[in-house]
Amino acid sequence: MLDLKTRFFDDGRIEIKRVFDSNNLGDWDHRNPLAYEQSIMWMQNIHNFPFIRSTMARNARSRRGPLLSSGSRQLVIGYARLTADAPRNGHLGQYYLRRVFYLTAHDLTDPNSVRPDTACLDPATIMPTIHGEIYRMADITSMAS
Repeated sequence: MLDLKTRFFDDGRIEIKRVFDSNNLGDWDHRNPLAYEQSIMWMQNIHNFPFIRSTMARNARSRRGPLLSSGSRQLVIGYARLTADAPRNGHLGQYYLRRVFYLTAHDLTDPNSVRPDTACLDPATIMPTIHGEIYRMADITSMAS
């Protein structure tokens, strides 16, 4: 069972943090790419979005710092922060593997034409070490406001 603690910041960010203790480490598996997630940092209010997209950043230079989009084609909604013992990956072990949660410009500008796919997740089901449930399309018109 996953024990969580939620921290609310004055600027609107929300951090959902995993609480480590001997009761919840029994299922830990170092081969799971999400095993080293300590928390999920939401930069936006996830309740404003029926779904978000998720991807693995394979070139993160830090364990905990913000992972931001370099262009106007995406809006970063949140990202995973890793534990202090998270291993480095990639060429010469220079990078960390971290999740980034985002929406595309199309998701925001024309939400009625969006056809969510398996990369679209219900943001309320995403937790540290938990992938989240695939969003089942319903009414997505609330994204237009």
